[in-house]
Parts: sequence; C-alpha cells; structure tokens
Amino acid sequence: MLAPILAALAAFGLTAGGLVVKSNAMATLWELGEDRTNPHDATRDLNAFCQQELIAHVLCALAFAAAGDLRGLLLSLPLACWHAAQHSRQRFAVDVTEILKRPELDRRKLENKVEVAAYALLLLYSAMSLVELLISWFLQDTMVEKLLQTVLGALTGHHQKHRDGGGEEPPPAL
Repeated sequence: MLAPILAALAAFGLTAGGLVVKSNAMATLWELGEDRTNPHDATRDLNAFCQQELIAHVLCALAFAAAGDLRGLLLSLPLACWHAAQHSRQRFAVDVTEILKRPELDRRKLENKVEVAAYALLLLYSAMSLVELLISWFLQDTMVEKLLQTVLGALTGHHQKHRDGGGEEPPPAL
C-alpha cells in the first residue's frame, strides 16, 4: 500500500514543479510583451526548462500509472499529447526572432495560459488523489482498529466503574 502513496506523492511533486515552471514562463512572456525584459534573456529563460518539462511530465504520467490511478493518467494525457506535438513540430523551443512578432507572442501567451490551467487541474487532482490514498491507508491499517478498541474499551470501562460505584465522582453539572 505504500508504493501507490509514494507514486502519488511523486505525481503531486512533479505536477507542482510543472505548474511553477509554466507560471514562471507566463511571467516572462508578460514581461516580454510589456517590453520589461530583453528578448534574448526572455528566450533563454523560456527555453531553459523545455526538456525538463517534457521529462517531468512523462515521469508524472508514469507515477500516475504506478499508483494505479487511471483517471490521473487520462487527465494528464491531453497535456502529454500537446508536448509530443510541440516536440514533433520543433515548436517547443522559443526562437528570439519569432517571439518579437506580436502574433507569435500572443499565441505563446495563450498556449501558456492553457498549460497553466491544465497543470493547476492536475495539481488539484493529484492532491485529492494523494489525500484519498492516505485516508484509505490509514483506515485500512490494523493499528487504527486496535486504537479504536482501546479508546472504546477505556470509555466503556470508565462508564462501567461509575455505574458500579467505583472510581472518582463525576464532576458536578453546571
């Protein structure tokens, strides 16, 4: 039961990392559109994580698969197809001469917004999936049963002592 939890934790971490990278890219594109940064610096920043993002997304999909989470795998599939299409068309990296054209910049901004939304959705889903796995693991464990039996035994034993006249007096009612 621990392996799916670790896989879900990995999927959560990788999705959070993807969201951070795409949010940083969104800020860079915004700064570029407002002429607040040098285009060469902006393209360097945007291209810095292209391969890492693809690798992280593949690892995230594998983590969903390892956790046995078919819904998470299916939810990450559109973004994986998008990354594969971008790489196959050689359009994943940003060209400094192309990004200066307004239609290209606007297209990149829109694509980035959609990717941020997809990563945010994946992050929420992976967090809920992780919590679900942790709760089911906690409730499934025999230690919880023993703890509940001990607590219930202590409570019923405490009430039994008061009924039999033993033990301390209960506090007076207010």
